[in-house]
Amino acid sequence: MDLQYQLGNGNWTDCGDRAEEFLSRAMSHNKFDRETIVARLTAGMEVRHAGDYWYALIRVKPAPRPVPASNPRPVLRCRKCGQTGHRGSYPFSTLPGSGRCDDCV
Repeated sequence: MDLQYQLGNGNWTDCGDRAEEFLSRAMSHNKFDRETIVARLTAGMEVRHAGDYWYALIRVKPAPRPVPASNPRPVLRCRKCGQTGHRGSYPFSTLPGSGRCDDCV
């Protein structure tokens, strides 16, 4: 299980080799057994591992977000002013086949 813990500035960082240490802390702080802590983590919950600090939390590392696909439409360049854009949207929404942008038409 790939765990992260929260830093005092609100960012999350990987537990790495210390994952067992943070699980042990969470078990003693919450007075739950290991299975309960792991079940909560795998359910997407954040679990407190120490004291009353607002940032004393662990979680399962989230999956990376997918990178959005680039715009598949070709990029056009205005022959007059050099402005670039995609066909069918500003600045090439009026006459895309003319080679000129909407401002130069």
